[in-house]
Amino acid sequence: MIGLAHILVAVPESASSAEVAELQRKAESLQEQVASGADFAGVAAASSDGPQALDGGDMGVRHLQGWPDLFIEAIQDRKQGDVSAVFKSGNGFHILKVAVLDDGGASQAAAASEPTPDAAPADSGMAAEQAGQSARFSVAAPQSTQVTQTHARHILIKTSQVMSDEQAEQRLLQLRRRLEHGESFGDLARRHSEDPSAPQGGDLGWMTPGEAVPSFQRAMDALEPGQVSQPVETQFGWHLIEVLERRTQDMKTEFERMQVRQILFERRVQPAIEEWQSRLRGDAYIENRLDPEANRRKR
Repeated sequence: MIGLAHILVAVPESASSAEVAELQRKAESLQEQVASGADFAGVAAASSDGPQALDGGDMGVRHLQGWPDLFIEAIQDRKQGDVSAVFKSGNGFHILKVAVLDDGGASQAAAASEPTPDAAPADSGMAAEQAGQSARFSVAAPQSTQVTQTHARHILIKTSQVMSDEQAEQRLLQLRRRLEHGESFGDLARRHSEDPSAPQGGDLGWMTPGEAVPSFQRAMDALEPGQVSQPVETQFGWHLIEVLERRTQDMKTEFERMQVRQILFERRVQPAIEEWQSRLRGDAYIENRLDPEANRRKR
């Protein structure tokens, strides 16, 4: 686990070369202060443009893989209490302090900064799959990964201004009676269902618990293979559900893949969110009603 504190000197998009150089000098001056022993939290609160400035720049504690790659590179080989050099991203100049570092942090940081020879590009599906099994990401799966999956199909009738809830329910009851008289569920789904699965006879494939909305999930779970539900209402409309079969599946690999996708997503999204917040603050206009003259000066 690694905890970081952060100072950001934001660079506006419209900044000239001279302004960028001036902001870089400001960041270097702040870095010299904290590297020389000045209170990092105090400097961050007074000078940082980051969203955590008033919290002393505290960004919390996470697993190594939860931090952006740029941050991981900046703290490589740093010990707890160390301050990084100034480094630049798309939204400005950054300084980091390693506030928390567990025993394995340094070795993990080194591993994270060195891609394996056969690594695929970071944004490819193959990279995510490989990462789930590598020491770099070391995602921990839960102890029990056995889940019961259901293979189901359905017929959906949507409600609208010309199709009320009562009419949709009655239509499905009529279709259910036709099923009882021997008609094929798949054929009726292809002709009458308003779901994208209609061309496949309403087949939804294998569904893991949590994939369906709660009312659909409850009705499906109550059925035995071969049974058809009564009409079921969800926010999407009214459904007839048929359970085809069930199986117990080990989801460990899929769980690891989802964890890695989340890690990669957070690495890309967090810097973008911080940049967006900085732009919002830069573009914000605050009207001072107590001093109208101040507003005229701003304009």
